[in-house]
Amino acid sequence: MKAKLLTGSGLVALIAVASLIAFNIGSRSLVEPLLGATVAHEISVAGMEEPIEVLMSDITTNPGAELLSSVAGQPNGTDEGIKVHGRWTIEVTEPDGKLVSLNEFDNALTTSGGETLANFLAHVWSVGKWQVELGGNACAIGSGSPANCVLVEPPYVNGNISNLPHYFDSLTVTSPTTGVNSGKLVLTGSATVANDTVINSVSSAVIGCAPSVAPADANCPGSYLPFTAKTLSPTVAVLGNQVVNVTVVISFS
Repeated sequence: MKAKLLTGSGLVALIAVASLIAFNIGSRSLVEPLLGATVAHEISVAGMEEPIEVLMSDITTNPGAELLSSVAGQPNGTDEGIKVHGRWTIEVTEPDGKLVSLNEFDNALTTSGGETLANFLAHVWSVGKWQVELGGNACAIGSGSPANCVLVEPPYVNGNISNLPHYFDSLTVTSPTTGVNSGKLVLTGSATVANDTVINSVSSAVIGCAPSVAPADANCPGSYLPFTAKTLSPTVAVLGNQVVNVTVVISFS
């Protein structure tokens, strides 16, 4: 028998038929003798040109469940949750701007990132400054010891950034109203690496300010709260004096 696509009133009628058959069959003890039997009924359903066959062997103690599941899986279903997407692009260039590598990947919202988002939405905190961290010790602290590169949104609020050569106040935070990133949160910044190594992880974080702090004045000092993170495989190779340009696009669906 050829499969036929039901829509609208046809689906409603078919579900009603399944329920009616279940009612007529009654209890489980009456259904069981029919299981596995090839008993078919032709039933006319609104929206179809020809009758369809309903096999009694398809009816279990939960008649119509498969039909209802099929309806729920239709494009109009609303059974998907809200998702947070983090799309990263890392460009490695020579000091003169020549492209060395282009790397793109997705990351995930951390557990604490979900809690942070909930606190922002519930007015427990106001959104503070953002930062992006590149793991792998590609940069160096004042003594020359290797350290992760950290891109921060200016002004840096936790001290004198000139004493932190592995920190770069190059991070911009925008939410475009046009283009491919319209309605999304976009973090963009760059860092000049000091060591030959690989970037093996990335993360984004944000400070939670007191709720009385207005978004435009979010210069409160405090700990950066992890938001998204990713361990990279493959890693991103870098050499000393190369420039790492980072773009993070965070969206919701």
